[in-house]
Amino acid sequence: MHINDFTGELLYNIFASIGCAQSLLCAGGVCSLWRTATAPNALWKKHLESRWNLEEVLFAETYLAGGLGAIPSASGGAKGKSGKLNFKAILAKRLRAKKHGGQVFIIDWGIWTMHCGWSGTDAPEHSRGWRYNERTKHKGYLSRLKGLDTTTKLVITTHPPFNPQTLDGPGQFKAQEAAQQKSVEDLRASLMNPKQEVKAKSACILDQSILAMVAARRTAGVVLHYGFQTSSIGCVDAACMLPGSLVISPALGAVHLLSYLVHKLHRLQILSSGLQALDPLDPWQLEAAAQVLEKYCCVAPTPPENLHEDVPLQDPGHWEST
Repeated sequence: MHINDFTGELLYNIFASIGCAQSLLCAGGVCSLWRTATAPNALWKKHLESRWNLEEVLFAETYLAGGLGAIPSASGGAKGKSGKLNFKAILAKRLRAKKHGGQVFIIDWGIWTMHCGWSGTDAPEHSRGWRYNERTKHKGYLSRLKGLDTTTKLVITTHPPFNPQTLDGPGQFKAQEAAQQKSVEDLRASLMNPKQEVKAKSACILDQSILAMVAARRTAGVVLHYGFQTSSIGCVDAACMLPGSLVISPALGAVHLLSYLVHKLHRLQILSSGLQALDPLDPWQLEAAAQVLEKYCCVAPTPPENLHEDVPLQDPGHWEST
């Protein structure tokens, strides 16, 4: 099966399975975009020719890559040395430094809960391998960090995707948009301003769906991220996020998607009755459901060390299920 056919079929099946047939109206345009993004020797062409999303890419990689030289211009060109930035390569380089001790402090805060903890490996995984989890209101977010020594550690923190479809009208839309923007700005100031009680040697702020893709266990192929209220699907190759391939589906998050999957797996007698009632606020149930979802998702195996962006994607016919 060709990669173009595979991505189109996968997108179709995901939207169809969660009962969102109307979203298929835009599938033709999405698949056309994916063909451009996944074409051999052109993985970053569209990204460099279009406007960068500063909130999701630029702020994080500016600090991690070391300065303003890597900032792309507004027209899409790149200033400085590099326009082909790679989250995982930058993280690995940072983590090899002795001062980081091989660990990253990860903070993942969403609509209702916040989780934080030290990663257990040099390649931190999204919401896995942490020493502790904590659920708290957003107001307690910064105070929770004051007792931690983050001044010599790399800190990765996420902010939840903005979901306009959950709002009632234009007034509420603007209010929530402004509130979320202020939260991100406060977070930046607290982590990067040496006058604040909380400060970090280097910090990375990005959207949850982006973190899920770049920190996935499998770093090539098609990655599906599911949040409480928003799910997304995108392409990753050689540990490089392909921003042009990201498709976000608001109001189709974990509650809807996992409930459907649990019901379907029950009917197929694949899943025990332990997950019959899915509580979206119960991290243990979500973790169990996530393991089921991963088991039945088709993803690409980890690429070899020498694979880089000019190498064509692996034939999907050889992909494995995890």
